[in-house]
Order: sequence, then structure tokens, then C-alpha cells
Amino acid sequence: MQPISRRQALLLGGLGIAGTTAGAAGLMGGLTLREPPVTGGELTQPREERSTDGQLMVRLEAAPGEILLAGLRAAALGYNGGIPGPTLRVHAGDVMKVELVNNLDRTTNLHVHGLHVSPQNNGDNVFLAVEPGRSFGYECRLPQHHPPGVYWYHPHHHRLVADQVFAGLVGADLPVTTSTGDSVLRAFHQDRGSMPGMMGPGFGARGAAEQPDGAALLTLHVSGEPSPPLPAVPAAEGPGDLRSSAVAARRQIVLAAGMGMGGGPDMMRFTINGREFNEARTDTTVAAGSVEEWTLTNISPMDHPFHLHVWPMQVIEENGLDTDAAIWRDVVNVPANGHVKVRVAFTDFRGRSVYHCHILDHEDLGMMGVIDVQ
Repeated sequence: MQPISRRQALLLGGLGIAGTTAGAAGLMGGLTLREPPVTGGELTQPREERSTDGQLMVRLEAAPGEILLAGLRAAALGYNGGIPGPTLRVHAGDVMKVELVNNLDRTTNLHVHGLHVSPQNNGDNVFLAVEPGRSFGYECRLPQHHPPGVYWYHPHHHRLVADQVFAGLVGADLPVTTSTGDSVLRAFHQDRGSMPGMMGPGFGARGAAEQPDGAALLTLHVSGEPSPPLPAVPAAEGPGDLRSSAVAARRQIVLAAGMGMGGGPDMMRFTINGREFNEARTDTTVAAGSVEEWTLTNISPMDHPFHLHVWPMQVIEENGLDTDAAIWRDVVNVPANGHVKVRVAFTDFRGRSVYHCHILDHEDLGMMGVIDVQ
């Protein structure tokens, strides 16, 4: 049973938004078997790896295999034989050391999404390539003031990101609090717009998530005595408010999409400021320690969630309306034919990294730029 690619799945149409929401679960049975999931099993959690004495050391093996999902065997990719991969628990100030072992048949690497860590050398460096049969040691030191939160990790080798994430290479943590009885986790369709030549409203069968009550992803049957309340999140100094900060530069970041030569989903052009991604080119050079204001403008008829690595963004204006609070994001949705203003403090770290649309197919097809903080 061969894993199916994300683009192949999108072209099948019948999978719909529910399958892309479910991620690797959409691979169940190779997308050919219509067997119902096996229900009634115990809720299982990914393996946890916790830091001790200020250090986390973990080995992540990226490999194909038959992985049990909802009681069925699926041909997929996984970290350490599971989907999602291990949950990594660290504290501000810790050093995270990850040995990534590539047992795939293609190049891969590792990105720690949302963490404020160095992009240089063997840190959160998306320009690294771990070839099949090789391993690489990543090391990320979290600042003492790093905010608490739920983050995730996934591959980031250009042009292979969407396929590898869709096939199961993710590490995630989904906290759920519920009460005695039945609780249903549902996915609902969000209309992000569409373009000619791409799957959108009216293409193929309607996905379950487009129904009024959405798609049921998970039903929890809960019994027994309530557990103690969760401990409070430790108090931490927030990232502050940049609305009154001096701005060193103001930039325009224009997201565009259109048809290239030919047709079909792989012939779409996805650009930032009119250019497709080129690893060898630096698109934006920033002075370390400065605050910049970026106007993110989307001139296409579909939304683009914009992600900047390493440095979080503060949203200060959405479609001409000022925000009334300090809103911090690592991903900002830029609506179709709309714009968002953000400010970024380029503190703590220098080096080359990237910004891109986090619809991963768009990133793989060119909607990504290179930033160098000097």
C-alpha cells in the first residue's frame, strides 16, 4: 500500500475539507477503502518526552510504515512510528537537542513552528537538508523569557512540505477539557475563497465539514470522577506592545496567485512581491534589534495565512481597522483582497529564515521569501 500525495488527494475531490482537516487520518486505507473506523477504544496520547535539568534530548525517526489510525491500518509517514509524533515538553531557558533520523526515500528536515529560537547553524534552520539514510543533530536554546504555549514541529524542505506533513510527519498537542458524558470534536468548513483551476466550492462532492453541523472527528465517552483542575499557566512577561514603538522601516508584502503556463494545480503561480521562492536570494534584509511595520496585502481571491519564522508578529490593523489590544500571532490570516498591518521586533536572534503562506501547497509552489536579520 503506497502513501498518496496531498495533491493527488485534493484532485480526488471526494476527500473534501474534512480529509485535509483530519490531516494524516485522510490517508486511512490508502483513500481506497471505505471501512468505518473502529470505535470504542481507549483514548491514547502520543508519547511524551520531557526536559530534565534544563535539557531535552530526543531521537526522532522519520519513516514510512503502516500506522494504526482510528483502529485501521494506514500507509503513512510518522515520527517514531506514530501520528502525531512524540509531544516534547520543555521550559523557558531549556536546551532542546533533537537527532533527526531520515529513513524516508526523500530529503527532509525539521522546523519547530512558533518557537522563538535561533535560525542559524543547527537551530531552526529550514535551509538544512537531511538526505535519505542520514541523520542530523538539531539544537535549540529557548530564551529565559520565552512565552508558554502549545507549539508544533514538522518538515520544512521546500517543495516537499505539504506531502510530508499531509502524510503524517507532525508533532502536535491538542489539549481538551471535557465533562462526564459524550463530547464531540467537530470540524467546520471555512470559506477561504478559490481560484479557477483549483478545488473550491462546487468542485466534486461536498465535504462533510460543509454540512451545517460540520464533520465529527472524534467522540469522547467520558465517565468516572472529575480530575483535579489543571494547574495555572506560569506567569511570564509578555512580549509587550509595539503600537507606540519607533518604527525603523515600513514594508509592503504582496501575496498573489494566478495561472502560469499550461493548466492544473501544479501550474499555478504563487508569489510574494511578484517573485517565486529562491533559496539563494535574500528578499528582505532587516537590522537586528529594530521594529518594523509590514503591510500584508492579498491581491488574490482566496485567503493566505502568513507565517514568519522565529519572530512573532503583533497585529495592529485589519482591513483599515485598528486593534484595541496587543494581539500576537505566529500566523496571521490575510483575507482575500484584504490587508493586515503587523509590527515585528527583530530581537534576540540574527540570521536567515523565511516567511510564507501556511497553506503548505502554496508555500511549496513559491509563496515564500527569505529574510536576513543582520
